[in-house]
Amino acid sequence: MTKLRCAHCNDLFTPAPQVPKQTYCSKPKCQKERRKQWQKNRLQSDPDYRANQSRAQKAWSEKPSLKGVENRVRVGLDLTDVAKATIASDDVNTSNFTSPVIDILEEMSMYCA
Repeated sequence: MTKLRCAHCNDLFTPAPQVPKQTYCSKPKCQKERRKQWQKNRLQSDPDYRANQSRAQKAWSEKPSLKGVENRVRVGLDLTDVAKATIASDDVNTSNFTSPVIDILEEMSMYCA
């Protein structure tokens, strides 16, 4: 079978028979570059795709991050265990938790609802 040069790394590769126009090899960095180029071309040529990406990015940037919550957990509890217990049951007995933990759980519940 014919070998081709990868458009990203310039290494020779054997293209998959199912992909007649293959121009990138299967290395992860080359596949990442292929997806990046596809998106760049799509953003330039498709106004609907561009508008949808813009809306999605705006919605994502407006969503509050959980990083602050995760960074404030300093009471020796595993955040995932607390979150699972809280999400699994709305009637969790919070009398066992200290006030900072209750605040964090309440803040987390708005992301998991």
